[in-house]
Amino acid sequence: MELGILRTLLKVPGGYSFADYSPAASLSTSQLEGLAGSINLKQQTMSFGIVEEVNHPAANSMRNALHADGFGVSMLVLVSQVRSRILFNSERDNPKEVKLIGNLYDSCQVVMSILLDFLTGSQEGHQTDRNGKVDNSILKYAEFLPSLAELHTEYGFDIPSAWMLCRPLIQAASEDDTLGDRFSLDQSFRDSYMSRVHESTWFNMSPQMFEFFYTFNLKDIFCPFDAYKSEISRLNKEVERIQLRQKNPSSLDVGQGSPRNEADEIGRLRSVSQLLDSDMSEQDIHVASTVKKMHGVKLEFCVPNASPKEVARTFLLNCTFPRSLQSPEDAIYCARFVSLLHSMETPRFSTLHYIDELISVISGALFGVTEGEAANLAILLWETWIVVNKWRYNEDVFNKEVRGKPGSFMSGSREDGDVIVVHNDFIPLYNTWHAALGAAMIGCLESSEYMHTRAGLVLLTRIVEEFPTRPKLGNKLLGVLAPLQDENSSRPDIRASASAYGTMLLRARDEGKWVEEDVSVVRARAKKEELAAKERKRKIAEQFQEMKRDSEKITEEIGNREGQRDRHERRREPRDHGSGRGSIAIEKIKSTQENGRSSNGEQRSRIESGEISFRGREQDYRGAPASRTSSPSRRKPSPQRGSDRGAERDGATAGERNPGRNDAVGRHGDRQHGGERRRGDVGNNESSRGNDNSGERWKRGEPAPPDARTRSAKRERPASPDPGSDGRGERGKRQRLEEGRRDLGASPPRPRPRRRARR
Repeated sequence: MELGILRTLLKVPGGYSFADYSPAASLSTSQLEGLAGSINLKQQTMSFGIVEEVNHPAANSMRNALHADGFGVSMLVLVSQVRSRILFNSERDNPKEVKLIGNLYDSCQVVMSILLDFLTGSQEGHQTDRNGKVDNSILKYAEFLPSLAELHTEYGFDIPSAWMLCRPLIQAASEDDTLGDRFSLDQSFRDSYMSRVHESTWFNMSPQMFEFFYTFNLKDIFCPFDAYKSEISRLNKEVERIQLRQKNPSSLDVGQGSPRNEADEIGRLRSVSQLLDSDMSEQDIHVASTVKKMHGVKLEFCVPNASPKEVARTFLLNCTFPRSLQSPEDAIYCARFVSLLHSMETPRFSTLHYIDELISVISGALFGVTEGEAANLAILLWETWIVVNKWRYNEDVFNKEVRGKPGSFMSGSREDGDVIVVHNDFIPLYNTWHAALGAAMIGCLESSEYMHTRAGLVLLTRIVEEFPTRPKLGNKLLGVLAPLQDENSSRPDIRASASAYGTMLLRARDEGKWVEEDVSVVRARAKKEELAAKERKRKIAEQFQEMKRDSEKITEEIGNREGQRDRHERRREPRDHGSGRGSIAIEKIKSTQENGRSSNGEQRSRIESGEISFRGREQDYRGAPASRTSSPSRRKPSPQRGSDRGAERDGATAGERNPGRNDAVGRHGDRQHGGERRRGDVGNNESSRGNDNSGERWKRGEPAPPDARTRSAKRERPASPDPGSDGRGERGKRQRLEEGRRDLGASPPRPRPRRRARR
């Protein structure tokens, strides 16, 4: 947790997010090349041109706080010590997982690298100012850092880590004497580290070679012209794009900045482009001076009369391999340094022996490294194998760069001594290296240990464009990858990495990276893949047609259901009122209702004034038109059938004359005289049964009784009321009911005609 907090503080407030290279396995080629440049180039390449604004006052304040009382140096030393103790001080009772230990180890190494760059570098990335004076941050760092000998003896640092912390001060001391003699390469300094190395080392390699290797960085021996030019071109194109947009503004440019912000952006881009151009020129001059210095001391690198094989082995074990494990930048530096030794024809240094020893060491080291260290070794092997493939498959290049030079000598038998390797001799040597490396990769992939498989996949993914080149090994790798790609695998990260590498390996094969594959095999595979592609295309077409048929069938079923639903809804909808016999009938009903309302009002006024009596109203009802169900030809006047039925017809006539208010007012009347209404209806039904039948009256054209259409009328015959109850019998009840209805202007609804029961 503390490492994470420190890492975040260095990246965000400190502005050194570009220095965080983790995970190294995911770095692209352009990012790796940008590591060889200045701090400005690293900022552009590591973030793909998206550079965050840095709060310079906050960064300087943080740097000053770390320099106060040597706090930053103390943290740097403690992190380095913790890193070495993670591997050996784990609890025996509760051991940690190997993957967790590896991740902690890699995190310590990354934090060490970022913290060292932050403490020793200014915001501009220079250790010296324009006048050649040492930067203030270097002076403060040197004030508290222990010497190289103290780091070895008192703090228990290994050789690569101790030189890593002292390297900025050694370079600054070689340019200026301000730092004193503590970090100058004199005899006392040389004695401090020579005692820490095995004495057999100095039988094959000189201290000058050892010092030269550990003193310089990648940017001291290599200038990435392509990366510089690519970034400068990109920035210039960005400036042209903004200027073109200012001249021809478009409505599609949504969310663009204001003209003032665009002008500031143009100024920033031009400034960065100029800085990159200046850094490229300065670095080119610096690299030329370093290479020239290296040419001057190359004769002293190897001990005379030493075996080229032993020189290569000693240099690999003490210099190249331990430093390449620290960071991707150091891995590239090791490969470039060996290439520089070969190109300047260093005496007694056999490049072929070095490559032979490197393949052997990497094949064994893959089973004991962390994921970050495996990524660094993969970068070292990738840089080396590019050169090896070029020598193997281009005889002219081999004869030009290798043949006859000190790097082409290999130790033979005692009688022959060192022999010069020609291209025909190099081919079997290449095949041996290829097979040894392939056997180690297959062993990693087939191992049950997580870290072995992970390390093998990391290395194979990095060198997939260069290895393998022989189809036999390539097919073996594809076969070994199959179990790792199983969906039932318990390690999903391994499955994802294996699937990604399998896809990359097949693509490399199809692009011709398997150089030694037979042409007939390639043609047969291409033909087979073509037939398989046609078969897949045919199956896709069949699936499409089947889906199309299913879609049409579903659409047809949905249409049938909708048609049935529409027909059902049309049946439930009322008929069109604009034409036909239904409209004529509705118009007649409306006119009848209007006439009924008007006649009802007239009759009421005439009754109240005394012009007509209740009997006259009853007579009017008898002469009223028949119900809607009867035809005009069957309408007949209804004879008088008694006073009881006359009062009943009076109520019906009143309802006919005001049918519009029939339901609402009738319900209101029911609420006021609910009990009387029910008993009256019962009596009315009894009277109608005793005297006449509703069906017979309907045939004669007479209107139906008022309660015939009432569904809630009770059909049971109740007990006859007492006729002599003096107004309280059935007639009195009906009269009170009718009087209440007349007062409210209501009338009962016209009943439906009863059907005669069949015998």
